[in-house]
Amino acid sequence: MAILQDAILKYNAHYSKRWNFEALHSYFNEVLDVAGREEFFDKTLPAMVSLALRLPTLCTQAIPLLKQQQNHSLTMSQEQAACLLANAFFCTFPRRNSCKHSEYSTFPDVNFNRLFQGGKGGTNSVKTEKLQAIFHYFRRVTKEMPTGTLTFQRQIVTSSDMPAWERCCASFGKIHVSTKGTIEDNGTGFLQVDFANKYIGGGVIGEGCVQEEIRFLICPELILSRLFTERLDDNECVFVTGERNFKAKCFAIPCPDALSLSCSSALLTKSLSCSDNFCHCAGAERFSDYEGYAHTFRWAGNHVDQITR
Repeated sequence: MAILQDAILKYNAHYSKRWNFEALHSYFNEVLDVAGREEFFDKTLPAMVSLALRLPTLCTQAIPLLKQQQNHSLTMSQEQAACLLANAFFCTFPRRNSCKHSEYSTFPDVNFNRLFQGGKGGTNSVKTEKLQAIFHYFRRVTKEMPTGTLTFQRQIVTSSDMPAWERCCASFGKIHVSTKGTIEDNGTGFLQVDFANKYIGGGVIGEGCVQEEIRFLICPELILSRLFTERLDDNECVFVTGERNFKAKCFAIPCPDALSLSCSSALLTKSLSCSDNFCHCAGAERFSDYEGYAHTFRWAGNHVDQITR
């Protein structure tokens, strides 16, 4: 554990006296047994290191940013996403938003240092459960790397296209509301919408653990959107779609028209995960099951995502 902590701080010497690793220590000392610790430090961690070090080979160009009030998209392979997430775990990305008025102050943080820290008033048990989900993802992808792609698409609704809701006299179409089930378990084949934080992912790598954070934990590739997605305005959303068995060769794919997707683009959401049977795509792959919500959240084991992509 000391070697891992020292390696992370080597890239972040300026914060060596400000960061703590209480939640990470708690995970290794209280959640894992001896066999679990041996497996992590002997197998999983070295594989994560190797994955992170492949960054110059896997990501050969600068990652485009999804900036405010622009329609554009970014496509990458799941292998590239795993590599970038491994670097986020080791906190190798520059602290771009540490100053209030810096160029990147309107982007969320992506390094995992806040996830490693003890919670308010001591170690937060929810954080150790979050770490369970994160490490499970890395165990999966380092044993067998998925071969699909992910596309993150930022879309805006211009003022001229904005509906005048206060003057709208149209009636609702047929609608069904269910009080049981969850979006991820019962929403297969539907557009799945997450209304939440203007900083995509909310508190997923911090203290938060409600709808948005849980979805990002069971589908960890979504966390990567924090690397390149600027704060969302009220007239913007992000579509996340996935496709299996196709290798991405580049990062950037232009999106010239906000209305060009098969999915509806006139959705005023803070963030959105798309599952559309008509264009044969789905959101990010799900890797984990879970139980509970907020302070009762618990990682509940492996999930095999059967959704066709």
